[in-house]
Parts: sequence; C-alpha cells; structure tokens
Amino acid sequence: MKHFSLLRTLVVVLVIITAIMVGCKKKPVDNDIRVGVILPLTGDSAYMGVAFKSGMDLALAQYEQKRAAENLPEVKVFYEDSMDLSKNAVSAYQKLKSIDKVDMYICVSGGWKALIPLANADKKVLFCSAVSPSRVTEGSEWTFRFYTSADADAALMAKYAKEKLALHNIGILYVNDDFGSSYKDVFSSVFTEESNNTVITEGFNPSDSDFRTVLAKFKSKRIDGLYLLGYGTNMGLVPKQMKEIGLNATFLSIGTISLPDVMQLAGNSINGTYYTTTQFNAYMPETKELIDFVREYKTKYNQQPTFFEVFGFDSFNILASVFKMSGKDSDKIRQGLLAVKDYKAAVGAVSFDENREASFPLKVRQIRNGELVDAEW
Repeated sequence: MKHFSLLRTLVVVLVIITAIMVGCKKKPVDNDIRVGVILPLTGDSAYMGVAFKSGMDLALAQYEQKRAAENLPEVKVFYEDSMDLSKNAVSAYQKLKSIDKVDMYICVSGGWKALIPLANADKKVLFCSAVSPSRVTEGSEWTFRFYTSADADAALMAKYAKEKLALHNIGILYVNDDFGSSYKDVFSSVFTEESNNTVITEGFNPSDSDFRTVLAKFKSKRIDGLYLLGYGTNMGLVPKQMKEIGLNATFLSIGTISLPDVMQLAGNSINGTYYTTTQFNAYMPETKELIDFVREYKTKYNQQPTFFEVFGFDSFNILASVFKMSGKDSDKIRQGLLAVKDYKAAVGAVSFDENREASFPLKVRQIRNGELVDAEW
C-alpha cells in the first residue's frame, strides 16, 4: 500500500511539473507580415486586377529568393476578388480582417471609397492603386495612393494641349463616374485658365458602345481636339466611330489607350493619338529598374507586361522596403511610407508627400503607326 501511495505521489508531482513546464514554455510568435489585396480578378475590370496580381507575384517570388540570405521578414499575401464592386470589396475586407488577420490592405480599382472608413476605424494602412480620382487620400491618415491621379495626369495633358498643340476648343467625352468626372474637371480648369479656350463635355455610361450621336454633336461644335476618358472597349470604339463620321479632331487620352487589346480594336483609327502615361515602356525600357523588371516578367510569364503589372510589382517592393523597419506595426508602416522619397522603382523614382500621395515621372506619348513614342514638347 505504501509503495502504491508513493507511486501515486510521484505521478502527481510529475504531472504538476509537466504542467508548469508547458505553461512556462513560450507560445510561438507569429511574426509574418500579412497583406490583404482586394482587386478585380473577374468581371469587366479583371484585366487590371489580373495584371496587377501577376506583377505582385513576381515581386513576391523575387523577395522569397533573397529573404533568408538577407534576414528579411516573412510576407504573406492574401488575394480577394472584388469584381470591382464596393459590396464585394467590403465583404473581402471583413474576411481578410477576421479570418486571415492581415496587417494592412491593398485596394486595386473599385471599392476604395467604401474601404477607407473601415481601414480608418481599424487604424490599418489602405494602399490604393489603379485609383485615379482627385482627393482619394483626403480625410484619412491611413490611406495612401500609388497611381496616376487626375490632379497630375489631366493637368499634364491640358498643358500639352494648350501649350504644344495649340488647341482651343476641346470636347471631353468621359465615363460618368468618379474617375471620369475628376479628370474632366481638372483638365477643364487647367485648359481654360487665363485663356479664351473652351471645353464642351459629354458623359457616358461604362456599358455604352455607340458614340456616334455625341461625336456628331462635337463635330457640329467644330472642336479641334477630343479628350477621351474611359476604360475597356469604349477606348477602342470611340476613335473608330470618330473616323466613321469624319470627326478629324486631334485625339487625346490616357495611358490605357495604349493597351494591346484597345489598340487592336481601334486599328488605324488610333494613329496619331496623344496620351499621358508613366515612363513605363516595356518595348523601350530606359532605366535599370525597368529593364530588369521587363526581363524578369518575360522570363516568368513568357509575355510582355503592358501597364498595370508594373504597379503590382512596385507596390510590393515599396511596401517590402518599409516592412524591413516597421514589421507588423500599423503606425510604423504608415510612418515608413511617409518617409519613402525617391525610391528607385520600375515606374520611376517614387516619393510620398504629406498627403500620402505618390509622385513619379509622367510624360506625353503618341501612337505613331502602331509604335508608342515620346511626344515632342
């Protein structure tokens, strides 16, 4: 009986010691930095999201190759399809927050406006790309934008149209949403400032495909330039229909006019078009960063990047440069992005200002016989 009692005592002691040891043992710390990306992977705007994701995946793969050697933090990326709809973007945000426990968010294209108050309340960085309207970051210290904006892009085209092309009476055909309205307003303000220049504006719905009536109206007003602000198939249809009705105005637009699908749809009608864009040119890369990106992209995907890929690639690399110092801490990520100045990205030297807006080189190009060339100024 005494032996049994002693054995039982020893078992109890061992159980207590084991429990103490287990309790004292530190739980593994989850140090990986989690990035939630909300973007259109299906629907009419999928071409933007798919291209952005391919560029980001390339940057992530390159990061992983050097992470161990350079003792870099682990970064995990979680993608959610928004279909470019605000309600889907909000659902994606909630899923990334509650299930994936992400440390910051990237929003590509639609849904950004609905996400700003959510990220603001959670004090998480919301990094926006493929978002062009004016004042996107206004009112939220947690919202950043890395993309061309109406304030810079439309202003550049207005100055070029006025100073170099010497146009005086321009028609603006714009998609009736935040993007189109912002570009229209900025262009109109700059083009008519301190001059006798005039602007005639007409809006359209994203699903519209027949623009002949409104183009005929522009023709009757004797415009000498037409500024097109849209996306998708309308970018290729408008120049074709201009040619059909004999509207011979100088054609102006934005960077997406040079996408391969748009140029193929428009055919010869797009020849001579002036458009604003970044210094990104996959066919004539000028900087080391852009040359390297184009080469690595072609190696991985066996095709040329077109436009949105470079923003996915640079977005990850800019954030990764911040993560080395910030870790998972939200405020340190925010402060780190504010400190980004002249970062050598594939899109050019990138800096963020006090309003959390990115600046990088913009230029005017022209489509000449199917080639994308720098326009003279």
